[in-house]
Amino acid sequence: MLRRDYLLRLLQELATAIDRLLHDRETTLTGRQQQLVSLYRLAGFDADLFRSATTDEILLNIASLGEENYMQRVDMAAQLLWVDAQLYIGPIEQLNHLRHTALELYIYLDDHAGDYSLTRQERILQLRQLIDADK
Repeated sequence: MLRRDYLLRLLQELATAIDRLLHDRETTLTGRQQQLVSLYRLAGFDADLFRSATTDEILLNIASLGEENYMQRVDMAAQLLWVDAQLYIGPIEQLNHLRHTALELYIYLDDHAGDYSLTRQERILQLRQLIDADK
């Protein structure tokens, strides 16, 4: 029970930190990218691994952390990858990988989480539009 409460609180804090990170115009882009790496660590993820991994590899990594709160951890990973794509500067191939992986995780959540999230639906739509625009 305590672990579940901790993860739910972590998810709330992560969402708040992501919002601040995306809307912070005083911090440089490089500074925000460094803060993002810290958020990956806070969530218990390796930023470099998640940035290059496939969706299946990410899901397996999360599953290896334990069964409890699996969907919340998938949600955290999707959010972090989505933000990563928002802040990314570099080769278009890597940006597309981040977008595709975030989209696939959001779709996975939509299919398996058992709840409806308007934010999730908006991000799925946004990611699909961005991916289609790059074709």
